[in-house]
Amino acid sequence: MDVVSTIGGYFVGPIKKHCGYLYHYNSNIKDLKEKIQKLRDKSDRVQLEIGAANRNGQVIAPEVGTWIEKVRNILDEDVEANKISWDGWGPRYYLSRKAKKKTLEIDGLLSDAAPFVTRVSYPPPLGIGSSSIEGIMDFESRTKMRKEVLEALRTDKVNMIAICGMGGIGKTTMAKEVAKRAKDDKLFDEVVMAVVSQNQDLRNIQGSNC
Repeated sequence: MDVVSTIGGYFVGPIKKHCGYLYHYNSNIKDLKEKIQKLRDKSDRVQLEIGAANRNGQVIAPEVGTWIEKVRNILDEDVEANKISWDGWGPRYYLSRKAKKKTLEIDGLLSDAAPFVTRVSYPPPLGIGSSSIEGIMDFESRTKMRKEVLEALRTDKVNMIAICGMGGIGKTTMAKEVAKRAKDDKLFDEVVMAVVSQNQDLRNIQGSNC
């Protein structure tokens, strides 16, 4: 008797599960339709974010493209399913079971899309025209200018050299570099420096060199 009960238990579980697909047919189909609509709305929102990112020259995250492809496949399957007539117990059982499975799959996709609320793209990598190129050009310009100043100092006819420019562009740094190089090259025995501001004070300038 125990053996019969055990065998009966093995059969009751699967039978109950499969009968549930028929019993919950309407609710499973309703849940699937609601989840598909949520997935469409989420996909439309992500597509808008992608469009904005593309216009700003940003790089779309790889996981976003993969997600979009999975969503497209599910929505295409939904379109094809709506073209089929599902009359009879057999088709209803099959459709209910598939609807339950698809609903769980869509739940996973909606969960995966949670990070896309804050980010779907990344700034583009540095390339031509970027700040790195500007830095190289600035370095080359400073090197050329320093070379020209040193060549002028080697000329006997030159009595004064002025390094002019807006505040904060590195004039003092340039002067220090030139002074060090001039002393290393034995152009002068001693090199003194004085920072001359827009409002000149000759006494302070003379005092700093004494």
